[in-house]
Amino acid sequence: MPTPVSALIHAATMVTAGVFLIIRCSIFFEYSHIALLILLVTGGMTALISGTIGIVQFDIKKVIAYSTCSQLGYMIVACGCSNFFVSFFHLVNHAFFKALLFLCAGCIIHSCTGEQDFRNLGGLMKQIPNAFFFTFIGCLTLGGLFFLTGFYSKDFILEHLFFAKQIYNLKLLWSISVLSIVFATLLTTFYSFRMFTMVFIKLFNGSKFLFQVLHESSNVLLLPLFFLFLGSILLGFFFNDFFIGFGNSVLFHARIMLLNDSFLFETDLIFSVFKLGFFVILFLFSSGVIAFFFNILGMFCYRFIKDNTFSRFISMYFFLFNTKWFFDSFYNRYIYALFFSISFQVSYNFFDKLLLERFFGHKNIFKFFLFLYNSTRLIFQIGTFANFFLFFFVIIFLFLSSLFLFL
Repeated sequence: MPTPVSALIHAATMVTAGVFLIIRCSIFFEYSHIALLILLVTGGMTALISGTIGIVQFDIKKVIAYSTCSQLGYMIVACGCSNFFVSFFHLVNHAFFKALLFLCAGCIIHSCTGEQDFRNLGGLMKQIPNAFFFTFIGCLTLGGLFFLTGFYSKDFILEHLFFAKQIYNLKLLWSISVLSIVFATLLTTFYSFRMFTMVFIKLFNGSKFLFQVLHESSNVLLLPLFFLFLGSILLGFFFNDFFIGFGNSVLFHARIMLLNDSFLFETDLIFSVFKLGFFVILFLFSSGVIAFFFNILGMFCYRFIKDNTFSRFISMYFFLFNTKWFFDSFYNRYIYALFFSISFQVSYNFFDKLLLERFFGHKNIFKFFLFLYNSTRLIFQIGTFANFFLFFFVIIFLFLSSLFLFL
């Protein structure tokens, strides 16, 4: 099970590398609406494709992992709308509630003695109530429930995207991005509560041995969840004005935003009914699809499920999403095979076999690499020795400096 520190580092470094680089290079994107449009389309398709892959996963950690990729798309979309500070705000918010979900997944797996397939779980609400509560809050925050942390940044990205069409010349690509991010939002609520329902609400579907060894996690594992829980419900409310707006000082010199590309005032004046209506649509869609998934509405839809055409339609899309839109197949068949062939011909046949072994000989090569190995060991030993003396002299310097100040 991951430690709290490693989970936070994982949730942060997995996303920050690309997003933070774009934020730092915001001046290059701001003066090119084509570059912003590329970010917008790339982010929207990333959120949608990752969401479609997440809805067919049965591993708890894989669902949360593809959710991370989908949220990465939100951040890229925010950068494509010149919303670099909101992208960073969502990045910070996402680190908390996604680390909460990952640690909750770790607690569930730990309580179930390593079982990760939630098809073999179910009904764990009474056995592990603490993990049930924290996972529920994490799913609500991920879905963007009102006044939780995910709502303040995720909702602002969607609202700003609605007004950002005025800065793009190609309205068709903007429309595709809007549809992609809206469908990705619907999928986010579906796959998160699908996992939650199958783990905690649905009847237990595991073995008798698994049911007997179920146990609640210790307080050592639950304590980090409490702090992440506080960040997941309070961070967005208290730091909303700190990140969003012209008056904030966060990353003031790290990102550039032109006034013509800003629609902060229009976003603030949007009707509350629009926000409420969007939330109701999300809630009804998620509830309806999950209810259909567990055959609660099966009596009304039985004849459609019985139809072979409908079954083939569902199977086709399940196969497409489960194979990850054939990205892995394309990569392995063309890109990986090409580089493997080049490396085999150049590195192995030409460099290793021809140059090294035939011209230099095995003994000379062995002596050369032995010399490199011994030299590396000596360099590391000298470096460790030098670092020890550097640390020793720094301690002496601090001691003498403090002694001089007090005297």
